[in-house]
Amino acid sequence: MTGPRCVGVALFLSLCTAPSLRAQAVDSVTVGASSRYLWRGYELAGGAVVRSSVSFALAGFAATHRVGERQSVTFDVLGWNVVEQRATRRAADQYQASLGYSRCVDMCDELTWARRTTLTVNASEYWQPDAVGNRTTEEVELSLRRFDRIERAGERQLGINLSSFVTVDHDFSRFTGSYVRGGTGSYLGPFGNFGATLDAAVSFSDWRSRAGADRTFGYHAVDLAIGVDHDRRFGDRRHLSTRLTLGTELPARDIGAVTGVVGLRFKVSGPVYRFR
Repeated sequence: MTGPRCVGVALFLSLCTAPSLRAQAVDSVTVGASSRYLWRGYELAGGAVVRSSVSFALAGFAATHRVGERQSVTFDVLGWNVVEQRATRRAADQYQASLGYSRCVDMCDELTWARRTTLTVNASEYWQPDAVGNRTTEEVELSLRRFDRIERAGERQLGINLSSFVTVDHDFSRFTGSYVRGGTGSYLGPFGNFGATLDAAVSFSDWRSRAGADRTFGYHAVDLAIGVDHDRRFGDRRHLSTRLTLGTELPARDIGAVTGVVGLRFKVSGPVYRFR
C-alpha cells in the first residue's frame, strides 16, 4: 500500500498511538434491521440486512458529555449482516472501523446546544470478507454539521431540531473516487416520549457504476426518510431510542433503481458503560 492510500491508515496509527487517548467509555450501542441492503445508493445484496455498531469514547465531549467541550474523539466499529443466503457467506457482508476527531468551529461558547457547528474528520477501514478481488479499502471523510434548535415561547414547548450537513469522502481502493453528500435532518417533538423525524439529502460522486464502469463526477442519489422515534430514559443518564423509518433511494440509473426501505433501529446511549 503506497501513496494516498496510506492516508487513512496513517491517521489511524497516529491517533491510536497518542499517549493521552484511551477508551474511557462505551458511548452507544446500536442494532437495527432494514428491509433492503442499501449503502450510499448501491443495493449490495438482495433482501434484509441487520446493522450493528458500537461507539467508544476516547476524549472530549464523547467522554465527558459536557456542553462546554469543544472537541471529541471516538472509535466506531460497525457491521452489516445479510439475512438471506447465509449458506454462501462466511461472515458479515461488510465491516467498518472508524476513528473520528470532531471540533466545534462556531457558537462554541453557548451554554446549551441551541446552536453549534462542528467539523469532523474520520479515517475508516472497510472489510468485505466475501467480496471477489479487493476485500479492503480505506476512506477519509470530512464533514461539516450545523445544529439548530428552534422552540416556541414558553418552557417545555414543542420544538424542532435541525441538523444540516455537508460530507466529503474519498475512497482509495474499492471505488477510487470522491463522494459528496449534503442535506438536512429534522426532529419534531417531543410528544411525551415520542418524536418525528424527516431527513433529506442529495449526493454526487465519480464512483463506479453498479456494473463497474467508470463515471465522471455527477449526480449520485437522493435519499428521503420519515420516522417515528421513542426515547426512554433509564438509570442516571442512559437512554433507549427506538426508531421506525420509511425511506426511499433515488440513485442515478447506472448506480441502481429507485428503492423503498423500511427500517427499525434500537440505540442505547448515555454513555452505556464507563471504564475505570
